[in-house]
Amino acid sequence: MKKRSRRASVVAGVAIALVLAACGGAEEEPAAPAPAPAPEEQPEEQPEEVDPFAEAREFYEGEELTFIVSYSEGGGYDRMSRAMAPLLEEYLGATVFVENRPGAGGLVAANSLWNGDTEGREFGSFAGQGTVASVLAEAEGVGFDIEDWNYIARFAAEPRMLTIGSCQPLETFEDVLAMSDFTFASTGPGGADHIDQAVLFEVFPLNGRTVAGYSGSAETRLAVTSCDAVGGSGTVSSREQELADGDHRAVLIIGRERLEDLPDVPTILDFDLTDEQRAVAEAHIGMAELGRIILAPPGVPEDRVEYLRAAFESVINDPRLDEARDPFGPYLSGPDLADLVTGILGAPQAYVDVLTAD
Repeated sequence: MKKRSRRASVVAGVAIALVLAACGGAEEEPAAPAPAPAPEEQPEEQPEEVDPFAEAREFYEGEELTFIVSYSEGGGYDRMSRAMAPLLEEYLGATVFVENRPGAGGLVAANSLWNGDTEGREFGSFAGQGTVASVLAEAEGVGFDIEDWNYIARFAAEPRMLTIGSCQPLETFEDVLAMSDFTFASTGPGGADHIDQAVLFEVFPLNGRTVAGYSGSAETRLAVTSCDAVGGSGTVSSREQELADGDHRAVLIIGRERLEDLPDVPTILDFDLTDEQRAVAEAHIGMAELGRIILAPPGVPEDRVEYLRAAFESVINDPRLDEARDPFGPYLSGPDLADLVTGILGAPQAYVDVLTAD
């Protein structure tokens, strides 16, 4: 009986304790607060994102812009600029008008852009080779300072070639060298093809003359096709159709290596040249690597220049450009392009002499 009494009293005690707890009669120890996060665990306050192009974006939105082409309609520069224009409209939110201003191998367009709008509403496509070479050669009509341009981008670069008309009884560059009156079709001082002819006449024993004054590559190609001139030069893609149609023959690659599709066509460096001739040829190949470039005039606000650079980078790398006839790329940024120009301005004196003599 003692055992049972003790158990009952214990149960009763537990019951009383539960009743007191329910009625708030028993004091409870307050729960310990959660430890504060260690300093390193404190969530970092995210800085508010700042759009570096906010003002430039606002400026270009709904604006009317002029995309100047330095050569006539129908040529590679014209086609490529017109292919970029609608994509540029998307990226800038602006309306882009393409305007051809041919003449003097691109100098007409360069001078007008240099003296035009400085707010960022105008920019243009140019032959980097012709533009820089015209300065090195101190060509008449240069009205700009080559180092003060706002360099936006390089949108294409490829080897150049010399082609002759299939109407000519010639097959190879050796046949051209044997001619007594080789005529070269050129767009004139400042044009990439005009610089090509100056170098070719210097490096090789060519007997002939240059016929200048054509307004663009479309006209020089036609002159070669119709035998108004024996030969002319241009980028590989700009002569692709004429080669495919059998209207032209490629006889010389103005580059470092032979082309996979034209393995039998020699390069300018494949011939037996003197050290000075080779130095001139090497400098000229480096010049050609400038390719096709976009320039804006000095004075454009820096944020707009950077915004244009970003827009053109997006356009040039846009896969929709693959549908264009001409090959775009490799892209080169504005600052890198400016550095390349600076390096070329230090070309060997022998090369500068060739350009100046022309």
